[in-house]
Amino acid sequence: MHSINLLPLLLSVNHWQERTQPSEKYPWYDVDFITNRNSIRHLLRILRNQSSGSYDSRGITKDYSRGNFNNPSYSNPVRIDVELAGNKTILLNRWDSTTFEPITRNSCGFNFENAFTREADAVSALDSVSKDSGRHLRIVSYDFGGLHMVVRSEIDACIPSAPQSSYDGPINEIVPSKSEQESSSSQQITTAFGLNIIPSPNPPTPQSHLIELSTVSTSKTTTFQTWNAKERYPQLFFSQVPNHYLACHTKGLITQVHKRDIHTSPEILFYQPTIQPQFKTLRRLLHMIQMEVIKQSRRFPNVNSFSLVYENGQLSLFERVGERCLPDEAFAMFNV
Repeated sequence: MHSINLLPLLLSVNHWQERTQPSEKYPWYDVDFITNRNSIRHLLRILRNQSSGSYDSRGITKDYSRGNFNNPSYSNPVRIDVELAGNKTILLNRWDSTTFEPITRNSCGFNFENAFTREADAVSALDSVSKDSGRHLRIVSYDFGGLHMVVRSEIDACIPSAPQSSYDGPINEIVPSKSEQESSSSQQITTAFGLNIIPSPNPPTPQSHLIELSTVSTSKTTTFQTWNAKERYPQLFFSQVPNHYLACHTKGLITQVHKRDIHTSPEILFYQPTIQPQFKTLRRLLHMIQMEVIKQSRRFPNVNSFSLVYENGQLSLFERVGERCLPDEAFAMFNV
């Protein structure tokens, strides 16, 4: 599943489309990018130049040139596998050198999450099948400067919904009726790709209820800036999560929790003009990647797999040989 981890995303969206709008298939051919949040955050970090005067009035980096994005201030190597699906859809597939990530000794984030949240019933049901298997991933679709994005991200927590609460999801998205929920959740759905879908008996958690959690030591000042706005704001924006809870602690003892709303909090609204030029540059980079991949695929008809590699301050696109990001049969979803 490591090499085809976008397949569950496609199947989940297809299943939801069948439940809510069975007369229409989801228009994958109209999507520009399908990705996880991690990949676009990496691209933004690469573009970000911390020196003053990095952006001109149009939001373009001064050292911007086609095919060459240099940023010596960001030294971490990055690899993102890229695939062209259909005529224009770009798959950005997260690539990691390891299958697990060690917890930083001084981090209190996971303990904060474990102590102040409880596991949702749907996740508990999955854990009963396979221990610690359940995570809540949210898939959102939005317009990013004219690019149709479908982005998946992991959600830390949510505000509990009151019984019979309304769903404030995307416009024209229909929530299944109670009878439909009960019937759809009564059986496991087997797909042609060997993955099983276990429908939830509950409607989706409203997007307005989703929360991103983080912690900060009170040995530091607890201003919005030390909360690392340049990292956290994009994290909220790319996943469209509106709420951020920041726990302040002294050597692991939490003393207070600051709650902020991405749409109304003064600190966040103050930071928005700072990040907008970087978002504009990111949009230009995404479009450039899309055009270059399409160009190379037309030039070499049998080449559809690539890798974006950032190393030594330079981002480059390479042809990739080996397993594709999806099973061959799944690419039929992108046919017009």
